[in-house]
Amino acid sequence: MSEKNVIETYLEHSSTHEVLLQDKDDNAKPLVIITGNGKIQSLEEYRDTPLHISTEREFCDLRGFVDYVNDFKTDTTACFTGAKEIRTIFDYHGKDNPRWGKHQAVFAIQISRRWKIWEQAHNQWMSQKQFADFLDSGLNEIIDPSQAVILTLVQNFRATTSYEYDSENSAGREELRYRKIVQGGSSKSETITLPDYVTLALQPFENIEVLNDRLPEELQIPAYELKAKINWQVNTDGAGLMFKVQILNVENVVNKTLEIIKNAVNHLTEVKTYIG
Repeated sequence: MSEKNVIETYLEHSSTHEVLLQDKDDNAKPLVIITGNGKIQSLEEYRDTPLHISTEREFCDLRGFVDYVNDFKTDTTACFTGAKEIRTIFDYHGKDNPRWGKHQAVFAIQISRRWKIWEQAHNQWMSQKQFADFLDSGLNEIIDPSQAVILTLVQNFRATTSYEYDSENSAGREELRYRKIVQGGSSKSETITLPDYVTLALQPFENIEVLNDRLPEELQIPAYELKAKINWQVNTDGAGLMFKVQILNVENVVNKTLEIIKNAVNHLTEVKTYIG
């Protein structure tokens, strides 16, 4: 049965009705009716095709998201980048041209696993062993000092079972002097110079660098370098040292990354893109 016949059959068997609106391109196809009980009812489901695209597509791959936007974008399409998602609204309204905004595509922004680990450690005191394990697990993100220097610190902390502490200043830097008693009973006095800061290379968000092979060098999405300050203190019971890291300018890195993502999506889709 044709679309026209379906609608005519529906109208024939309905109670009293009045056509409210007809397709301006085909006056034989009513769009909305008032039924006998006064209820407004759409006839769109009886048409061969819908009047508008009404769907929200979710993407876990940013490349697929960009491809979909390019396939369906129109002159009214707009894109919004926030801390949790990138959302494109294809039928977005213009200044004097309101639209429904029912066709959307969403890429959910996920915080990267390694960023979460460093963020959770931020400003949290750790025991000597916890700190050694933490530095060991973060070797791939620490770019200064070198991995060799960090590994030496880790090995020293792990090998030592007891300390006697004091500290001294050398060339303006505070050094940790201690008597190290290793397993087996041997003892010797050593000095460790802890770096005041470590430099990290971290990407705040998961799987966004996949666009880099499509982008010119100046628009590529980098892993950011940021500083983390190392603090230490003697445990209150005198049984060991406590350490913590303080990551600096975290908010700036997140905001800067969102701005770069916005520019990358705009470049690849030529769709007007907003932060927010």
